Amino acid sequence: MEELKFLGVGSAFNLKDDNNSAYYITGDTFILLDCGDRIARKIINYNLFKDIKNVLILITHLHADHISSLETLIDYIYLVRKDINCKIVYPKAKDLETILNLEATFEFNIISDIDIFEFGVHVKALEASHIPNSYSYLVYTNNFNFYYSGDTNKLNLLALEELKNNKIDLFYHEVSYPNISVHTSLLDLENCISEELRSRVYLMHFSDDKLKEISKEKGFMIAKEIKFN
Repeated sequence: MEELKFLGVGSAFNLKDDNNSAYYITGDTFILLDCGDRIARKIINYNLFKDIKNVLILITHLHADHISSLETLIDYIYLVRKDINCKIVYPKAKDLETILNLEATFEFNIISDIDIFEFGVHVKALEASHIPNSYSYLVYTNNFNFYYSGDTNKLNLLALEELKNNKIDLFYHEVSYPNISVHTSLLDLENCISEELRSRVYLMHFSDDKLKEISKEKGFMIAKEIKFN
């Protein structure tokens, strides 16, 4: 089965695992989910845009650990990879535009639609419960369909039904300890996701290694940062 590749799996203050971010390549299109600290650097250093013609960047919300290197990536595409067609997806486009207008040196294209079809990829933005204007995404490609929660303190039941009915292949969800009100606790995930589904549920956005181990013991899959030679 296809799956996302992670450039980081950590929460905001987990410096060991880098900011949570993942990508998937379908044909000559690179789908990037969030672009926090060091993410642009990794993409550039490891030449991940080799043979890529289109880049679709999905932003879940505007906390720094999810967008802090977005401006760097946009400028790199504009200056160095001029052959790439890049579009950013974020339903509250004006909010992101305000930030990028202060930072980005070159042009950018933000799509604000909730239901999007670009570069042969179908994307549905779902409201998430984290900070105002937070979103999760359902993504459908030719070979791989998935849900990506971003940061949220509520499980999206529509997305869970998509998993149960095999309309999506994998379900990627953040996890935290119970005392963090703006994130989803492992206990909440245990209560809502049956054991038979957990082999298709990847947890991410870890605060430490202990949380990874506990999550694994509960039968969930663990998102792992890709290692480059």
